[in-house]
Parts: sequence; C-alpha cells; structure tokens
Amino acid sequence: MPLKVEITEAAKRDMRGLPKDIQVAVRDAVRELVANPFPAGARGMQHPWKGHWRIKIRKVYRVIYRVDEGALVLLVVRVGHRKDIYR
Repeated sequence: MPLKVEITEAAKRDMRGLPKDIQVAVRDAVRELVANPFPAGARGMQHPWKGHWRIKIRKVYRVIYRVDEGALVLLVVRVGHRKDIYR
C-alpha cells in the first residue's frame, strides 16, 4: 500500500525559494519515495535529526523526511541546499 505524503509548512516555504527545475526534481523524488521510502542513496540521520532520512537531489540539494510505517505517512520536513538545510 502506498504512503500518504505530508509536507510541513517549513518544507513548503523551502520549496518556494528553490529554482523551478529543482522544485520539479524534488517533486519527482518525493513521488519515487512513495513507492520506495528507503531507496539506495537514502541515509539515516544522526542527532538532532535521529529518526529522519535524507536523499540528495542533483548533488547539492537535500530532502529530509520521516516515515511513519504504522500510519503509512511520509512526512517531508525540510528541502534545501546542503549548506543551509542542517541549520
């Protein structure tokens, strides 16, 4: 059964600040996460992001997300350039 995607307000704000081509790449990546929430290249994160995962978009952009397998929800928490995303 596919996961339901939810996006935090912070992630929505982050997306609005990205170039259009990166926004499209992020949307495509999130659609792929619905089918496979832990693809090759996804990495579990450490403190203070323990329990979150991240994927790379075009080498310098990141999507940080959580998966609640019990509720079948994929929550996109943050999206942005690697130099800013972890702050």
